Amino acid sequence: MQALTRRSSLLLDLAIDLVMPPLGTLAIYTSLGLAGSVAFHGGATAIGSFACVAFVIALYVARGWQLSNTGARGLVDLLRVPLYLFWKLGLAFRRPSAWVRTARGGESP
Repeated sequence: MQALTRRSSLLLDLAIDLVMPPLGTLAIYTSLGLAGSVAFHGGATAIGSFACVAFVIALYVARGWQLSNTGARGLVDLLRVPLYLFWKLGLAFRRPSAWVRTARGGESP
């Protein structure tokens, strides 16, 4: 609310950042939605909507890469992002192992 009353673009940006899910989550949901729309013949509207969102995400990432001045090394790192997302998705479906408490200073294990 203060972003609007103070007319602060910084506060508005911070508020939007708190509401938005992580970029990886958006990319996974968009990819799944696009694949599902194509696989189940979701129609031109559904496919077009997901394709448009995927394009906007790609533009957002490309602009971030451009502003980062990381050059070819940054581009190579960006090409590995799908592998990271698949790894992250695999963690979401993995059964958690038993938690083992770490011994602290002064405690015996």
